[in-house]
Amino acid sequence: MDSEPDTLVKLELTVPAVATEAAVVALAQISPQGFEEHGEDGPPPTVRFVVYGEPGSAAGLRAAMDDLVAALGADHVDGVRLVSSEIPQQNWREAWKVHFTLQRVEPFVIRPSWIDYTPAAGEHLIHLDPGSAFGTGIHETTRLCLRALAALDAQGRVPRDVLDFGCGTGILSIGACLLWACDVVAVDDDPYAISACEENAERNGLVHRIRATRELPATGQYEVVLANVSCPVLVDFAGPLADKLAPGGRLVLSGLLVTDREAIGEAYRKVGLEILGETQETDWLCLVLGRSG
Repeated sequence: MDSEPDTLVKLELTVPAVATEAAVVALAQISPQGFEEHGEDGPPPTVRFVVYGEPGSAAGLRAAMDDLVAALGADHVDGVRLVSSEIPQQNWREAWKVHFTLQRVEPFVIRPSWIDYTPAAGEHLIHLDPGSAFGTGIHETTRLCLRALAALDAQGRVPRDVLDFGCGTGILSIGACLLWACDVVAVDDDPYAISACEENAERNGLVHRIRATRELPATGQYEVVLANVSCPVLVDFAGPLADKLAPGGRLVLSGLLVTDREAIGEAYRKVGLEILGETQETDWLCLVLGRSG
């Protein structure tokens, strides 16, 4: 699908409410930086998901969404609809100003550029504008990870090196830098996420401490490793992420539904890690792991 440079691709997927969990799991992998979810009354009740993409990613995004529709059909899910359209970027960015307001996830305050705010004592201010990666700190998994960082800080951890795997907008990388005098390697295979991460690092004056890259570093270990991605990716990367964790370090995993806990626990036990703590918000889960023993 061809698009003009000043437009965004908008894909709307409608599924019956019974297929919500399956759709969420798939969309977390297709669009790990975020998507909208809107419940709609029936009969029968349905859920409408909205995914956006830049013109350069339109073909791949549409193909992935078509595959999802086919997969749901193969599971005998009826009433699945996918509608695509294009919207002007200018209108989209203006619309975000209505929905993206000041966000508080103690001790962090997430501020878009169009809102003035002076942080109180003890608050860490994250300047974040939605970009191609669409992450805003609103999603439960992002909040859970930010709280996990704050909990590690409260425990007295002072890491010098942090790895942010699946960095998206870079919000977790920025949060880590605000808590600690650390350097962060931010990894994401989406070039638009890398751009958004770099822009937000600059916006927060952290360009010299956050290095965004599309490849997991071949060498080195990190005292804190963050991975807010989908369950299938976390299972596939259990070995590489465990290898990146320094002795005594902590691995923070999210992007998980509560039903994913068993699969994650099993995958990471095989690579020598155990679950040391967990937090939950609605149906979403965050796990903190360390080396067994």
